[in-house]
Amino acid sequence: MVTIPFGEFTPDLPDFANPGSTIASGVQPFFTSYKPQPNLGSAISTALTGRAQGAFSVTNTVEGASQTFVADATKLYIVRDGGVTDVSKSGGYTVSVDQSVEFVAFNNKCVAASIENPLQVYPLDNSVALFADLATSTLKPKARHIGVVNQFIVLGNMDEGGTKYPNRLRWSALNDELDYDQSAATQSDFQDLEGDIGRIQRVVGGGEYGVIFSQNAIHRIEYIGSPEIFQITWVEQNRGTIAPGSVVPWGRLTYFLSDDGFFVFDGSVTRPISHGKVSKWLFDNLSAADFFYRITGAVDAKNSLIYWTVITTNATGAFPNCDRIVLYHWPSGRWAYSDITTEMVFTGLESLSLEDLDGFSTSIDTLTLSLDSQAFLGGKSRITAFDGSNTMKAFDGANIAATLETGEVQLVPGRRAVCNGFTPLVDGGTLTGAVGSVERLNNALTFDSANAQETTGHIPALNSGRFHKFRTSIAASGTWTHAQGVIPDAVDGGVF
Repeated sequence: MVTIPFGEFTPDLPDFANPGSTIASGVQPFFTSYKPQPNLGSAISTALTGRAQGAFSVTNTVEGASQTFVADATKLYIVRDGGVTDVSKSGGYTVSVDQSVEFVAFNNKCVAASIENPLQVYPLDNSVALFADLATSTLKPKARHIGVVNQFIVLGNMDEGGTKYPNRLRWSALNDELDYDQSAATQSDFQDLEGDIGRIQRVVGGGEYGVIFSQNAIHRIEYIGSPEIFQITWVEQNRGTIAPGSVVPWGRLTYFLSDDGFFVFDGSVTRPISHGKVSKWLFDNLSAADFFYRITGAVDAKNSLIYWTVITTNATGAFPNCDRIVLYHWPSGRWAYSDITTEMVFTGLESLSLEDLDGFSTSIDTLTLSLDSQAFLGGKSRITAFDGSNTMKAFDGANIAATLETGEVQLVPGRRAVCNGFTPLVDGGTLTGAVGSVERLNNALTFDSANAQETTGHIPALNSGRFHKFRTSIAASGTWTHAQGVIPDAVDGGVF
């Protein structure tokens, strides 16, 4: 009997003769297999006072240490040595439940933007400091979105003096994160984007050019100098992003969710990456409340994955947490998902603290690492999340439970088959499995009871039909590396 692989997760295709998998839950996609998905591990920080509504990791250029900034509805924090320190300005902030805070690093400062609060600035020198309003700028803009393009901070979707400008871009003075007063001398200026583009949804920074995502358009923004300062070019019409947090830049590419699925933008054109695979499945399972503003995305560079958090129809409550992570493996173009509860995900930076020294030595005299070691400096990225309790964690816990399911196959062409079970091609873990069958494609497929794997690796079953489907479940906390497919055990069941 031939092997039936766990192919690409393609729930949008018909079940019959689907070359991929119709369920790929609790796993990470890989080239020709699926790998285990770790759960959130131990807490990296103490809990915030409220739901995380923005997070950002950066390496300061003075000491090289990584710093992580986090926002909730009333405060801005810095994460230090496993704790969170409130570094809000006096009086704190107001961030509505459907809003977020974005951060950038510029001139060794962290700048935080939100539509309900003036821009906030914090020095990246590990000093004990608080965020503060802009000191030198007469104009103290509020902005939903922020990015760094060339030597400018670029803001998008503005509130200026209580008037909303959802299509406005405003940029700082040249190499000055504190000055937004319009001036030919400093090159600080603004421009309102025209056309039926919807509101600006994200500003993606870059050295050569930046990218402006609106609801219905994508623009390039390039520095050309005085008098125009920036050339803004409309490069994609009738396609933008419905979810600002879904926009994930990586290298020279930017991934994002549009109203018809996921796309990647290369600076000139967009290309679909989910069509015919998971687009329909995704939107069919998203909450009817349209919590698009809660979607966040981040890069897991180690595993070449992008994580997107979404809220599904299974979520409960007026403002539920994200209850599913959708994963994309960009080298292979394969997808999977895991039902893990989070508030948001982001790409954090990992560095060791003094509290981590015990892992190397119980005595500083016998420490094998210098205190000047690169291990204590920032730069190593890791996929990071806030769980449902406002606590920062990495995906370094035990493997979660996994389920993989093949499409419907006809084991004996043109005839019925009696399936006596199957052998899962999984290199470890505690496995159970079940076989489903149906006589006609317009009938509902039913599975038999799940059975445990025998010593031989075989999972017994007794299921007769014209079309069969195979389901493999791997228990949580198991140790395994790859799930590749199944080998059916079946015989010809005749015509009737």
